[in-house]
Amino acid sequence: MILRFLQYTLLSTPLVGAYAMLTIGIVVVFRASKVLNLAHGAMAMLPAYVTFEANKRGIPMPIAVPIGVLAGAALGAATERFFVRPLSRQGSTAQTVGTVAVYGLIVAATAQIWGSGAKIAPRVFPEGGFHVFGAILRWGQLGLFAVALATATGFYALFRFTGIGLAMRGAAENPRAAGLMGINADRMARLAWMLGGGLAALAGILLAAVTNLQPYSLSLQMLPAFVAALIGGFGSLPGAVAGAAIVGVAQGIVPAFSSVPGVRAFATQVGMPQLVLTIVALGAMYFRGGKFSVGDSRSGLAGDADATPVHTAFNTAVLPRRDGRKRVGRYVVLIALLAWPFVGVPTFLHPLDTYSLLGDAILAAEYFIAASSIVMLTGWVGQISLSQAAFVGISAFGSAQLASHVGIGFPFSLVLGAGLSAGASAILGVVALRVRGLYLAVATLIFAWMADEYLFVVPWFAGKGGSATINAHTVGLKGAWPFFDFTERKTFYFVALAAASSVLFGLLNLRDSKTGRAFFAVRGSEAAAASLGIDVIRYKLLAFASAGFVAGIAGNLVLNHQVTIVPEQFSLRA
Repeated sequence: MILRFLQYTLLSTPLVGAYAMLTIGIVVVFRASKVLNLAHGAMAMLPAYVTFEANKRGIPMPIAVPIGVLAGAALGAATERFFVRPLSRQGSTAQTVGTVAVYGLIVAATAQIWGSGAKIAPRVFPEGGFHVFGAILRWGQLGLFAVALATATGFYALFRFTGIGLAMRGAAENPRAAGLMGINADRMARLAWMLGGGLAALAGILLAAVTNLQPYSLSLQMLPAFVAALIGGFGSLPGAVAGAAIVGVAQGIVPAFSSVPGVRAFATQVGMPQLVLTIVALGAMYFRGGKFSVGDSRSGLAGDADATPVHTAFNTAVLPRRDGRKRVGRYVVLIALLAWPFVGVPTFLHPLDTYSLLGDAILAAEYFIAASSIVMLTGWVGQISLSQAAFVGISAFGSAQLASHVGIGFPFSLVLGAGLSAGASAILGVVALRVRGLYLAVATLIFAWMADEYLFVVPWFAGKGGSATINAHTVGLKGAWPFFDFTERKTFYFVALAAASSVLFGLLNLRDSKTGRAFFAVRGSEAAAASLGIDVIRYKLLAFASAGFVAGIAGNLVLNHQVTIVPEQFSLRA
């Protein structure tokens, strides 16, 4: 058994190397600009395709690899110039969210150009290797690890002993003071992003060489690197290497537990390494949350909202107010939405038909409900969440399990499925009590990744065969009243419209209530809200649970509308 653990530890060497380089790139950008680059994985993936294409056209690898690295540096510079710098006045949180858009653009463009299927990447190091403890270590894996160590040493020396490294750190900590000393803060930030992008590119090229090229899986390799950065601290290069070692080994040795009696059934489940890393990440955030918050306050990252004066939360001149004309307009729109399925499609909209438009309208209602949960949690309470799609999926798959094993169908499953999502969101909200701003964004992103790789794959929750299906159902007796056939598109349109309208008017009333005003106060300044007697813990947990419940309503509608659901519908890749 010990030999088996040694084998898997050695086989985790390439993971440690790849995560070390990715983590160092994240830390370099963070130390120089105080922004968490959530597009880091895409910056690793696209240059790997550039190297692949260059080699395919006859360029030898010693030249193709530098071309790919330069492509990564160019991506870093473009991201800083067009997505990060324009958002500087909104703060680091807004800049971090901007990198999410970069991630989506790069992944979509790569999949469009090269396709979403896996490709064999060209080798950087020679074939072959040697045996150690019964495991085969290939030269490519060892080369990746060696390059990671050399890179870590070089960047440590850069930031510790060189003037340009100190200038980048100083420009990030205090741009005004750096400017008085003749340091161009924008130039230093651009240089840091170029270094981070080039390092991500090198990691992606070397990692693809020992695995394969696939736009979605390769770009998501950044997520374990964020776990490593959390463990080691976002400001420490030695900590980044140590965190990468912990994460790489932890992910690599999980399959070895399949030989341990009592845990074999758990260790062999698909996605178990991702579940383990998620638990490690959320645990690190919870227990080290105080340290993260102190770091935030020193660098201006405490959600970028704590600097807002407290009066903005209670100033009646700036809080949303009801408007009678707007209220009448809403009811006019609602009446039109109720009437058009009976009227039909106007002639100028042909060749569209009512049946197709009904399907689009149902989908729009589902999207509206899911988006409303984000607006409430992020816009009203200031809690960044990148995992709302996961809560939609939790409700959808949970509702399918209720229908299959308990016999509870729509509409009762809507409340229960939404309640399941609310509970999961509240659990994540417990972490939000300890961390804020950018760290909360990372926590929700890692949770969504775990849901993709584990929760929506394991048969006990997602069903067998990679999908979940419910039987067609009706309520009441056919020919009598009331009778509802939810498989009929027009009927379900009114169900979706009722749900969306209930969410809309419910949230509008919540916004103008005492609870809504407390939400806005928490967004403005948690410390100031607490000083005014607002129970910040209570309202943050309530916000997470409520947002999860709203997202769960959308998930249940998706299931009952489509009857069959698959994990890809709720994936980070979607």
